[in-house]
Amino acid sequence: MKEDIVINWVVEQGGGSVAPQQTRTDAAGKASVVWTLGPSIGQQVVRATVDGAPNATVVFAATAQSAPPAPTPPTIRVGVSGAGNGNGQVTSSGLPAGDIACTSTAGVKSGVCDESFTDSDGSGTFNLVATPSPGSAFGGWTGCSSSSAGTCVLTYNSTGDVTFSVTARFDLAAATEFIAFESDRDGDDEIYVIKPDGSGLAQLTVDPAADREPAWSPDGSRIAFVSDRSGNYEIYVMNANGSGILNLSGNPANDREPNWSPDGQRIVFWSERDGNREIYVMNADGSGVNRLTNEPSDDEDAAWSPDGRIVFSSGRGGGFFHLYVMNANGTGIQQLTSGATDDEEPSWSPDGARIVFTRTALNATEEIFVMNADGSSPVALTSNGAEDNDPVWSPDGTRIAFMTNRNGSEEIYLMSANGSGLVRLTNTPGANNASPAWVRKP
Repeated sequence: MKEDIVINWVVEQGGGSVAPQQTRTDAAGKASVVWTLGPSIGQQVVRATVDGAPNATVVFAATAQSAPPAPTPPTIRVGVSGAGNGNGQVTSSGLPAGDIACTSTAGVKSGVCDESFTDSDGSGTFNLVATPSPGSAFGGWTGCSSSSAGTCVLTYNSTGDVTFSVTARFDLAAATEFIAFESDRDGDDEIYVIKPDGSGLAQLTVDPAADREPAWSPDGSRIAFVSDRSGNYEIYVMNANGSGILNLSGNPANDREPNWSPDGQRIVFWSERDGNREIYVMNADGSGVNRLTNEPSDDEDAAWSPDGRIVFSSGRGGGFFHLYVMNANGTGIQQLTSGATDDEEPSWSPDGARIVFTRTALNATEEIFVMNADGSSPVALTSNGAEDNDPVWSPDGTRIAFMTNRNGSEEIYLMSANGSGLVRLTNTPGANNASPAWVRKP
């Protein structure tokens, strides 16, 4: 029988990864790992070292395995029905009259179906009902008089021909997208999840304390959240199904607003443990707590960018809260916004090119804005007399979820990244829903 030997595996050149990074030889003196090649063109190098046996000889044997085939592109069919004085219809080759269909590029996980709907002289109401193909799911409408779930309603009253340009968005395996949020619909704040089409509502936490501010890990396997079940607000983590709840912060001061690093290894948050709100970071298991900011004013609303920087809101300018960005170690702080407004609750777009945030002018309500990542070209996405806040991006960057009280209670809404295509996701009169967090599980 061969001696049991520990082998350590390290990628030295070409990127990629080796898993597991440490193995033991079997009875035949062999050990196997999976080596995923990196993006580099040219030489790819992995090194193996043997613990406690410096003279051991390592002989490599490799087997190549092709990548999985590209996913089947999603397709959506839109059926047209209704009544009007004219003869409204949209036709597409190979489909029944009044139907349209379109398919995304092969291998692309999402797409849009842009079509024009024309009716002659008159008025009426037509319904467009989206039916996704197997393996895909409907994502939302743009350009409708009103919409809900898979139905787009077109209403008109015209003395001439009328043309509607509508967009149906669809996703491959979009059923794996979830939005976590907080709601007091059962009497106190709990964490819930729901799919972007409004289906699949599930309650994850059940505790008489307040459970709030959910944040998905990048792979969708865990959710960080805050709870005062220990007497003050602490940061907890749980599995995506609500099991395995653990207290990560364990501090008598309030710890709030967790946000995961892009690699899922760290969590940034704000804490009052040193007297006021400052930005801290810790490992995903709660260890290695490190303070990043140190200002007499409050620093809060920290969010990690895809490239590892952190944007946050701070009152350090005096009088108003503005947005700042810094390196992951707290260095290189740069101010992004200024002026007589409070700018808070920033969220990076998935490509890192834009930041959505809330802006409150003097004697005005909170509205949602978007700007370039360097702070330039801020544009208002909402403008009404209600409070619009808690904006977060969809995983593909085409939509934004947010909270608004425009209909009385606090509800979660979705809109396109340009502010159009508003869709109400929750509907709980008398209850409040807030702090949406959006993830696509692989």
